[in-house]
Amino acid sequence: MVLPTLMLTSYNLPTFTLLLRSSMMDVSREEFILASRASGLTKSTVIYKHTLRNAIIPLVAYVMYTFGIMIASSPVTETVFTWPGVGVLFVEAITNLDYPVIMGIIVLLVITVLSASLIGDILYAVIDPRIKLQ
Repeated sequence: MVLPTLMLTSYNLPTFTLLLRSSMMDVSREEFILASRASGLTKSTVIYKHTLRNAIIPLVAYVMYTFGIMIASSPVTETVFTWPGVGVLFVEAITNLDYPVIMGIIVLLVITVLSASLIGDILYAVIDPRIKLQ
């Protein structure tokens, strides 16, 4: 379990880190951050409650997009590590030209990616109170 998880996360972790860092740098230059520092809040309060909360919004979108890619690449991961699962079934269906199984697995993958996108949109409203769900 460690190697497949490490394979899927180590590829994306530097990108997440760079995206969060650049977003934090952009948000830290905003006027409301300067105002909160001037009002006497501690540095950790400003960073965690104000800067991070606003900087994490682009990261949520990218993480949900990447989650879809990781789910879609699960057949490759399962084949490389010889794990029995839907990915191995998908690869076998492709080699045997079993079209109903191929279409069924693709529908499951699409539903998973769309669900991840929906969860990302809901997380937007939770993270940023300015965004309202209607």
